Amino acid sequence: MVVEQSDLAFTGSTPEAYLDAELATHPLAVSGFDNLRKRGVADEARSRLLELLIEGNEDPQGFRSTSHYVVVEARPRRSYH
Repeated sequence: MVVEQSDLAFTGSTPEAYLDAELATHPLAVSGFDNLRKRGVADEARSRLLELLIEGNEDPQGFRSTSHYVVVEARPRRSYH
């Protein structure tokens, strides 16, 4: 078994600029927000997302949010029968 820990930093010039770019280009955000617009709650959702990004921002001069993750590679044991 191999375990590897790593980080992935998401950055932007500001939390708002990062959010706007994601909402315009990320396939899940684009389709998700289309559905939210149809239900009349897209503005409320965007505001809440922006609040979360501001609260979790690691870079007061811009925007940075670091995601920590682990990749585990497991292979079956060889049988020696």
